[in-house]
Amino acid sequence: MRNNGRSVVHTDLDDTETTLTAAVGPIRLDDVEDSRGRTDRYARYVIFYVSDLAHAPNGSKFTIDSEDWTVRDTEYESETAIRVTVIQSIVARRALAGRTREHL
Repeated sequence: MRNNGRSVVHTDLDDTETTLTAAVGPIRLDDVEDSRGRTDRYARYVIFYVSDLAHAPNGSKFTIDSEDWTVRDTEYESETAIRVTVIQSIVARRALAGRTREHL
């Protein structure tokens, strides 16, 4: 990851920012169930070394290519690395991009 990763910024729940190198997965459309029912959101994964960031709690944020992504859950943890799923609403992504769904 250190040689092939991307620079991202993690913002913890207390607004502490940490810049680190992470492997970032492709953007995919994800069907999510929440308190308001089923909704579509964009999702991707972020893998990072524990030595760079000890944890990324649900609700914290990763800034990837100037876009904010919210941590939805931790997919796995090992002694050396953590993989989390991050999400972004379709509405937020459209507003950022100024594009319609067909362009995303």
